[in-house]
Amino acid sequence: MKCLSIVIHEAARENLVDQLSSNPAVRHWQVVQAQGRYTSGHLNPFETTSDKVSGNIPRVRFDILIDEQHIPPIVELLRMCKTCVKGRGLYWVTDLQDFGEF
Repeated sequence: MKCLSIVIHEAARENLVDQLSSNPAVRHWQVVQAQGRYTSGHLNPFETTSDKVSGNIPRVRFDILIDEQHIPPIVELLRMCKTCVKGRGLYWVTDLQDFGEF
């Protein structure tokens, strides 16, 4: 089991929620507010002038529990989604030692 973490602009949140909610490979996900700055030189269709001036871009972080073999298709789907994360979305994958329910 892996944790796929995705950080995107707040404006793309609902689109990603829709995609995750309809994907049977996603076992659980949660989303939290995040503030951040990422400079890769790419255009981001969600950044406003105010975002650029403040230097703190309103972002959300999704932590998604998923089996390893399902990660590449989800990442590729997000890369192709022009309304989701184009430009400055970030992701990383971490191993989970254990997980469960209370």
